[in-house]
Amino acid sequence: MNKKYIEPEVLVIDDNPDFAQSAAELIQSKYGLSCSPLCNKVDVINIIQQHIIKVAVIDQVMPEIKGTDLFLEIKKVSPTTKAIMLTGEATSDDMGHAMNIGFSSYLNKKEITKLPDYVFNQYVIFEKQHLNNSKNCLLFTERRFFILPIITYTLVSVDKINNNYVFDDSWKTATTIHAGEEQEIEFSVEFEDKITITEEDESKIKGELDISSKSHMTTLKNTINTELNKKYSSQHLTSKKESHKSKRKWALPKEPDDTTVRHIIKRDIENAPIYNEYRIIIKKECRLCKSSQIFPITIYKQTNKIKTRQIDYYSDNSKTETDTGTEKF
Repeated sequence: MNKKYIEPEVLVIDDNPDFAQSAAELIQSKYGLSCSPLCNKVDVINIIQQHIIKVAVIDQVMPEIKGTDLFLEIKKVSPTTKAIMLTGEATSDDMGHAMNIGFSSYLNKKEITKLPDYVFNQYVIFEKQHLNNSKNCLLFTERRFFILPIITYTLVSVDKINNNYVFDDSWKTATTIHAGEEQEIEFSVEFEDKITITEEDESKIKGELDISSKSHMTTLKNTINTELNKKYSSQHLTSKKESHKSKRKWALPKEPDDTTVRHIIKRDIENAPIYNEYRIIIKKECRLCKSSQIFPITIYKQTNKIKTRQIDYYSDNSKTETDTGTEKF
């Protein structure tokens, strides 16, 4: 899996870089939210200015600036960002002040395992507030107990979080070149206008959203795909199927006269499709019990680009892997 670009949704700010990294990984591993660990005010403000940050986790006691003061700076740029104070040495006055200026909650660092749930809570609140001001797209409705439709599923947000995603198992060998050979390789790729959801995520969606009907899952995928094409039309191929070809020359030098000198004996040329990765928010509402829930899911849509790489095999039985760029069709 290659991720060269991930747009952050959550910041974890702590002057201890190892702690910030560990906390960010904890959040990301449980809920899949894209988190950036940061250690100083300049980097925080820079990212806040460039991206929509939904939740900021802020250590209160830092040598450069207090967490409460940093949050006031954040609010000037991004007033809708939710904030959670991390406490270790913070006083009760600090915590009271934090709540007064808009922190949503606070958590002692000794209870760090609870942090992902705290963050997801505020993430959900942010999304609900954001989506109350936007037009939702109805996915489908369900009947229960043979009465009028009482459960509705709506698509409430679509956000791109990665534009350079490659599935580990999607690499294919285009050709193999041996020492002294030169080849012109023709890459042939077939694109299809559809979204991809991993089997693991699809099972999770069915379970968490209580979707048992195959037709409802198909409707969900088709509606999301349509909305992606509307919002990101210039970045997708929207015909049902397209085949494209591209050519590039590759060559390997001849084996040296002294074969004891380390040299490349063969090279595999591989390619894989590049996907955009999206965070999708689905809202489930029950008219009977007046409850509502939102669910973040991750989906992928193929772009008009492929990633290429070469794997060189050496005379001493070692090998190296080199990124050789992208092909755009």
